Amino acid sequence: MSELKAKEYRRFEDIKHIREDGGEYWYARELASVLDYTQWRNFTKVMDKAMIACSNSGHDVIYDFAEVSKIVDAGATSKPVKDYELSRYACYLIVQNGDPRKEVIALGQTYFAIQTYRQEIADKFNQLDEDSRRLVVRGDIKQWNQMLAEAARDSGVITNEEFAIFQKDSNGQTLNFDKLNILYGRNYSGKTTLSRILRALEMGVLPEKYENPLFEVVLNDNRVINQSSLSNHSLDVRVFNEDFVRANLRFLIDPDSEIAPFAILGADNSVLEREISGLEATLGSNEQNNESGKYLQLKNAKSDAAKARKDRNAKLKDRDTKLSEKATGKKIGIKYNTGKFGTQVQNYNITRLNDDIDKIMASTYIDLTQKEKAAHEKMILEQAKGKVKTIQCPKLSFSQYCQDASELLSREIGSSSKIQKLLLNAALSGWVKTGIELHEDEQICAFCGNSISDERWKVLHAHFDEDSKKLESEIDYLLSCIKSEIDSI
Repeated sequence: MSELKAKEYRRFEDIKHIREDGGEYWYARELASVLDYTQWRNFTKVMDKAMIACSNSGHDVIYDFAEVSKIVDAGATSKPVKDYELSRYACYLIVQNGDPRKEVIALGQTYFAIQTYRQEIADKFNQLDEDSRRLVVRGDIKQWNQMLAEAARDSGVITNEEFAIFQKDSNGQTLNFDKLNILYGRNYSGKTTLSRILRALEMGVLPEKYENPLFEVVLNDNRVINQSSLSNHSLDVRVFNEDFVRANLRFLIDPDSEIAPFAILGADNSVLEREISGLEATLGSNEQNNESGKYLQLKNAKSDAAKARKDRNAKLKDRDTKLSEKATGKKIGIKYNTGKFGTQVQNYNITRLNDDIDKIMASTYIDLTQKEKAAHEKMILEQAKGKVKTIQCPKLSFSQYCQDASELLSREIGSSSKIQKLLLNAALSGWVKTGIELHEDEQICAFCGNSISDERWKVLHAHFDEDSKKLESEIDYLLSCIKSEIDSI
């Protein structure tokens, strides 16, 4: 159960009512408010469960949950509302069935459990005869310490230091522990608090349920361990109490929970546990804002990763913005630069730009040289050109040349004195003509060394007569005229 603080204790005391016969009761609506139930219908669901438990325990539901009617203000008027006068036991059942996630529910469980227990003790004490009462008063030192604690609570002074004080055992001896110890006793006798002190030696941390606890454990060598030196010992302590069950055997409370590993069986148990302790020390603390060891490294790594992820996303966003501007921006967008890229880019978008980027990033892409780029850009550059000059159409003599060529080609020369072989072979004719020019007035052929007779000269001169020379000369002249006219165009 959770410990009560003075202000939390008074929260339940302040709404307690006393009947004329001394009986205590609490109004359900007031208790609902204290237990942080803002909706009455939600609180009535808890009361329904408590009534069922009350009936199953053999109590009179009508007595413990007495229905009453109260008049409350409703604006300018008033109206009656249903309420209940709850006994201490009814309140106890309500907090037992309340929402366990509410801290105030745990406080209420402690408060009404203590009140119920006190009443049971008082009832049993009143049933004893006078001699039995004196024995109880003289012998039960634990009950006396409990009464001191209750008196402190009633006066509003509730601290862990006064709430659970262990001075001697029931025989008046200092509490000594062996290798194996079993703590047992009545409720509120202090066994839970004592077990938590020992568990603090095992876990190395103080229980969260206590505020500023004070204790001392004296070892056989007179070393003292207190709340400030929990880790300054090498004791092999194992405590199996309610806290152990809640931490490792949650399935006993919640069937959906699992069993947490808490022990290693075998001869190397202590060695393995020391290794586990070393690993846990390496891991460090995972407490929020107080991390250490690997948990701190992990936290820092996550922080660095988050920062890197943020920077990456910012750069990607900036890249996408620039790509969008390059694809479809009014100022620099390819879509609106038809003068350079042509009308085919009128439907250009960022998807096509990404496709183009993929193409030029491919290993097979061959980039243009600067000279090639300049030539292509110059080719597509649209600018006003100079005025084209008027071209004078040349006056050609094509018709006259055709007429002259036709006349020359149709002219006949004497064929009786012609060498037929030379007439049929222009190349051979040209070669002989050149030979005649080289051997004029010679009697010996420079090529073959044979003599050239007068008769042979006569035949050759007859073949290359004046008519032939004249025709050849006129043809050469006509060809030169045609070439000159072609060159002038």
